[in-house]
Amino acid sequence: MLHKKFLKSEQWSRWGIAVLAVATTVPLQAQTDTATVSAAGQPVGAIQTEPLHSAPTQISVNAPTSHTVPARAALGAEGAAPPLNSLTTVGPDYRIAPNDLIEFNVFGVPDMLRDVRVNASGEISLPLIGPVPVAGLTAQAAEQQIAARYEEKYLRNPQVSLFIKEFTTQRIAIEGAVTRPGIYPVTGQLTLLRALALSGGFAPYADINQIVVYR
Repeated sequence: MLHKKFLKSEQWSRWGIAVLAVATTVPLQAQTDTATVSAAGQPVGAIQTEPLHSAPTQISVNAPTSHTVPARAALGAEGAAPPLNSLTTVGPDYRIAPNDLIEFNVFGVPDMLRDVRVNASGEISLPLIGPVPVAGLTAQAAEQQIAARYEEKYLRNPQVSLFIKEFTTQRIAIEGAVTRPGIYPVTGQLTLLRALALSGGFAPYADINQIVVYR
């Protein structure tokens, strides 16, 4: 179990500390990987990964290792936070899930270009061929399946491309000295500052040198 201080968000809030906990779908039994940011040797970041549908407060942290850098440097001299790479992009092994937003295109057929949302049944609706099940497939596998459907009746050697613009199978929990603490879905590109903006930003009494990140 997490340290008692993490379980009681009101304590973080009273100390002016903002806490971000990230829950993702992979891996099911991930090892903890930690990093810290501190202004004066004080812990600032620890990142913890867990499967979807598990509460962030159920994460266990065992003897993490750490290093420290100035918090303002982590946010950037101009206030622009570096992207959290684990949250901003999907890799080639990412499996499409319901509610993902996908850009669909067929090379040489501009009328086909459109954004489609994966419905609750895991399907997207495409011109001419109608609903196509894509949930659980990688983008490449879905491209091949869709191309085969078009090639059956409508197009010769279609070059289908899918780009995942938003993915909501990841969640981020923001607690402590923020305006609206809670659990938020991760959609598209996300930086540290954008994550904080989801919760309405820092509370007036927040100490921006005390940001704790759990993955």
